[in-house]
Amino acid sequence: MSEPNEKTTNGNIGGADDDLERLLNETDPNVTGGSDADESVEDFNVFGTTDEDITEDAAELEQILNEQFPDGVGSVHVVTPGDDEGPINVEALVNRGETVAVTAEDIKRVTEASKAVEEDIKDVSEKAETAEEDAEEETEKISETAEVSEEDIEKAKEAEPEDIKEKEPFNIGREILEWFESLVFALLIVQLVLTFLLRIVMVDGESMTNTLQNGDRLIMTHVAYEPERDDIVVLDSEAANKVLIKRVIGIEGDKVVVDYNQNHVYVNDEEISNEHIREVMLDSFYFDPQYSVDAGVYEYEVPEDTVFVMGDNRNDSKDSRSIGFIPKSEIMGKAIFRIYPFKSLGRVD
Repeated sequence: MSEPNEKTTNGNIGGADDDLERLLNETDPNVTGGSDADESVEDFNVFGTTDEDITEDAAELEQILNEQFPDGVGSVHVVTPGDDEGPINVEALVNRGETVAVTAEDIKRVTEASKAVEEDIKDVSEKAETAEEDAEEETEKISETAEVSEEDIEKAKEAEPEDIKEKEPFNIGREILEWFESLVFALLIVQLVLTFLLRIVMVDGESMTNTLQNGDRLIMTHVAYEPERDDIVVLDSEAANKVLIKRVIGIEGDKVVVDYNQNHVYVNDEEISNEHIREVMLDSFYFDPQYSVDAGVYEYEVPEDTVFVMGDNRNDSKDSRSIGFIPKSEIMGKAIFRIYPFKSLGRVD
């Protein structure tokens, strides 16, 4: 082994320490000198920054982050070199700040949506209150109806002995009696109607052919009847001493002219229709000659309260030409409907 270099002595080492301390003091005056150089080196940072400086900067950074992100980040702990967790990760802190900002926006939207939901809930509550009020009104109406219904039920119960009674066993004798009573009642009603409103008459003879036939059954009305021209009337003639059925030709005040030469009848100088007559008219010796004004011509002035009548079968009819004018008092009524024979059922005109 070679011997130590004479330059490397304890004195030289001590001088080197002094030079190193002086160099450190020139670089950073805050570094503590002296014989504790080894301990100062432990606190030394290549940038001239101590652990205390780093801790103060971390606190300042924490304050800045809390001011920037008051709603999301909260209290930030900045890792110092003395901690076990390692150095500060600034990029992670920035990313975390962005995430917190996005979350705040979401919270803002959720808050607005919550307000809208609250308004909707308020509207629904108001509608529910309105519906509840309407339901109460309907309930009151139903209650009133129910009260009326109860009154009706009470009335029905009172009527129960007559209307709701136990059905009695079938009795043929009672049934026949009830049917007989109904029939008698119906016949009585018909009789009253025929007596005071309508009557049934039968045609006797051929004087109204072709309009009516012998044996026809007719319904006659006489309630408040006033004879008019062309009506078919039923009359109880005192002069003929029988009931007759004829057609009214003239009423009181009319002038009736019968011209056998022309086969025409005139009322107030107007020719009437011959559609009802059976055949051509012939002059007969039994007509009253006092009304003759010319050969084959007769003229009649109808007096007050009388009518002039003729049969449609004018060559075989006993009427006003032979028995004179018919007083209204002898008119029983007007024939309006034929009920027999059934093949000729219908109106009479």
